[in-house]
Amino acid sequence: MAVSGLIWFFVDSRSSRDLHLAGIVNTREVMVSSETSGLIQKMLVDEGQMVKAGQLIAVIVSNVQSASGKQASEAQVFAPVGGQVTLRAVRQGETVNAGAGIVTIMDVTKTWINAPLPKTQADAVQLGDSLRVVMPSGETLHGTVIDKGAQADISDLFNDNRRKIEKKTIQIKLLIDNSDSRYVPGMTAVVIIPKAKLVKH
Repeated sequence: MAVSGLIWFFVDSRSSRDLHLAGIVNTREVMVSSETSGLIQKMLVDEGQMVKAGQLIAVIVSNVQSASGKQASEAQVFAPVGGQVTLRAVRQGETVNAGAGIVTIMDVTKTWINAPLPKTQADAVQLGDSLRVVMPSGETLHGTVIDKGAQADISDLFNDNRRKIEKKTIQIKLLIDNSDSRYVPGMTAVVIIPKAKLVKH
């Protein structure tokens, strides 16, 4: 942790002296749950599969007690968002309880990068700014700043007397295009703040 803290942000002294921030890719993941208990009669998606919002993903059959006795009731489960199925929690033929997760869908339309900005440069980045982002492959894209807020203190760095050094940062969140699902949660990225935007001290 001590080493990673040291490389969260640095100034590029080789050329333009831009500020480089080490970011992490994140996406919105939605767990789709069953609203009723019953048997998974049909499981229509699998892990890695792309689905569309409103697509039928499972059919659940349950026995309902009525005045005339037990009757079979069928419930259909639809994808609330489009994206990639990252987890299938049940298989066809298994039983589920009401509220139990069936699949998890990664909503690729909501992919962002979180990056820590030094507090001294808090005014250098504003909501709506478009910043250059470099992915591990070397590909360059642009992200739009959609959120900016205080981050918890970093307390994993130590000075020569082994006392903790607290270093406050601002967390920025950049929305990026991930329509082809190339970027997955946990990937690293470098967010570049151009020299012209940096606050002089």
